[in-house]
Amino acid sequence: MKFIEKIEGADTIAIGGHVRPDGDCVGSCMGLFGYLADHYPEKKVCVYLEEIPEAFDYLKIDEAMSEKADKYDLFIALDCGSIDRLGEAQEIFEKAVDTVCVDHHISNTNFAKENIVSSLSILLDKSNINASMSDLISCKAALSFLIFNILCAPCLAAISAIFREMHSVKRAVFAIIYQCVFAYAVAFFAYHTSIFIFPLLIMILFAAVHLTQKNKKYLA
Repeated sequence: MKFIEKIEGADTIAIGGHVRPDGDCVGSCMGLFGYLADHYPEKKVCVYLEEIPEAFDYLKIDEAMSEKADKYDLFIALDCGSIDRLGEAQEIFEKAVDTVCVDHHISNTNFAKENIVSSLSILLDKSNINASMSDLISCKAALSFLIFNILCAPCLAAISAIFREMHSVKRAVFAIIYQCVFAYAVAFFAYHTSIFIFPLLIMILFAAVHLTQKNKKYLA
């Protein structure tokens, strides 16, 4: 049975995530709650999360946790690798008529009646995700991608800080463009250089910088 059919066939639905939830856990639970509230307003839906950080108070989680029931037709576990990670919601999960787990952890124990784990392996239609990744992306491409992400413009919070500290839109935009172009140039060089030569060049560069700084101290 398709996931959406399970939702449509249930009158009461519980949504739960792992204990001490982080952003992706809270976001996925509240996102699904919002979808169900908008598309299936006649259903009784409740979110079960423990020790929610104050940073997520703006999501109005208390409202999502108010429609409790003694037993649910469907329990949907999100971002949770094992049943014990549900915390107090484990008892609710075990009482539910039907259960589904949607997760991305490779260590998932397939504890629900139906488990949707590792969306990438589903997209690739292969059970061995490690072999699938090696077919999908080469070692050089992976290294280049890693280098680009390390050196390119940071997250939105950091970018907003750049704009605030530089006191100039032009300088801030230039800094962000410079970071992206520099990151692409280094990643391009890494991709077209031997996988063994590039790390060696990086080590030589760091050694040269270290020796330069050391010599400056002695000259001072």
